[in-house]
Amino acid sequence: MRTFTTSGQVIDALGGTAELAKALGRKMTVISNWRTGGAFPANTYLVLTDLLQKVDSRAPAHLWNMVDAPMRAAEPQRATA
Repeated sequence: MRTFTTSGQVIDALGGTAELAKALGRKMTVISNWRTGGAFPANTYLVLTDLLQKVDSRAPAHLWNMVDAPMRAAEPQRATA
């Protein structure tokens, strides 16, 4: 699985500006603004992560101006009586 770290990489992986605009029903200028702005609107998180999954890829939540979830340490197992 590939992990992309920039909005431009995500857009390119999903077919480029024109293809992503068509897939999302948005204008190409909107997609270009996401590329130059370096982030996506939060309301696109689910649809874009779904599209990324279809191309065996992912991107960190901070590309949507969200906080990435910290890794949890495994909880200790409790002894049973």
